[in-house]
Amino acid sequence: MGGRSQRPPLEPLPPLTWPGRILTGRFRHAALLVPSEDGRTVSDAYLTWSTHEPPQTVRDPYQILDRRKDGNFQPREADGARALWRDLDSLLLKDSRQGSQRPLALEHLPRWLLPRLRVRAWGFDQDGQQKDSVWFRATSPQVLQWQEENDAQMAHHIKRCHTAAETIGDRLDFAARIAWKVATDTSVDPSPKAKVKLEARKPGPWASAALARYWPAAETAFWQLTEPGHATTQVDRPFVDVALAALDEAIGQANRADIRVARARHRARGLLLALLQPSTRH
Repeated sequence: MGGRSQRPPLEPLPPLTWPGRILTGRFRHAALLVPSEDGRTVSDAYLTWSTHEPPQTVRDPYQILDRRKDGNFQPREADGARALWRDLDSLLLKDSRQGSQRPLALEHLPRWLLPRLRVRAWGFDQDGQQKDSVWFRATSPQVLQWQEENDAQMAHHIKRCHTAAETIGDRLDFAARIAWKVATDTSVDPSPKAKVKLEARKPGPWASAALARYWPAAETAFWQLTEPGHATTQVDRPFVDVALAALDEAIGQANRADIRVARARHRARGLLLALLQPSTRH
């Protein structure tokens, strides 16, 4: 028993048409099915490429594209730990000046329909061996009415809020790693201005614990900041407050009596509070 390609493997690939071939027909595989002893069932299967032709280049109209360092674009990778609101700026801004391109499916939508539309995302997170680690689905509020062409002020306000949340989230990750290093490595100078060399393979538990607390609370702050009619340029403070609380929760009350932990916590909090100083933001 065996499977065979419906098209000879040396023939050119068929042209890509919408929607079927663009979404599912960009690659071709051949399957060999191994029969059971009685020939009634399949006991094994082998998959391989069924053409030597290079994949045809086409843009999936439902994907966000991110700019690479070489200037080209690639689809944004799925991340089961990343909430949909963290991609909203890429759904609203119309060009790639910010480093991403919104899905083509969101272009040229009827203006009267925008206030009624939501965005639903499906994805699956894989490791390097193509093993699915998590499937996820998320639906946004009715935010497409704030596309840049229709409400540029709101679109860019959402971008500012998004940037603040991401920047402070990155700083929290760094600060928590610094705190763990200072608290647990007796060879490190705990003074506020001393240099600390981090080890990528030894981040400690505080960073992941802090981020697990930060992002849900940051989402609440994000939606509060983006309520229509409440736009403000002071968007950093709410996220810094959330990050400080997340850091304290990650360190835990029991550890704070230790003088070295107290110094590490003070240093990490200082790294977060520094983001409220205009000279530290670019």
